[in-house]
Amino acid sequence: MERLSCFFRIGDNDVWNPANFVAKVFHAEALALAQVFGVPSGLGPIVDDECHIDGQTFTRFVMTLLHEHRKTNHSALKYLIEGVIGVGLVFLERAGESDGEVPQDIGDFWEERRRSLSRRMTQG
Repeated sequence: MERLSCFFRIGDNDVWNPANFVAKVFHAEALALAQVFGVPSGLGPIVDDECHIDGQTFTRFVMTLLHEHRKTNHSALKYLIEGVIGVGLVFLERAGESDGEVPQDIGDFWEERRRSLSRRMTQG
């Protein structure tokens, strides 16, 4: 039986439970960005409406995107990667991965983006 939603999990933590279509869009965007920037995403395949994520690898992926976002002056590129960064920051916070590599001061823009998205992203 197909579920109407997909669980994204880091370790034992359900970090997001969007509709399947939304899950597929995020998953595809993240994998495409990982390929373009030449870094692993940490996202596993979506199998039986679940996607398991390696927290350490995903943290490095999100940090790479943040770095690329900071260094580019290309407005369209910034917009294209902002959605994956924002969702990624929510994942990391929910999984307790926000310590260590994630900068404590990610700036007001990213903190507000993370908070705003978090309120709207169901966990299950």
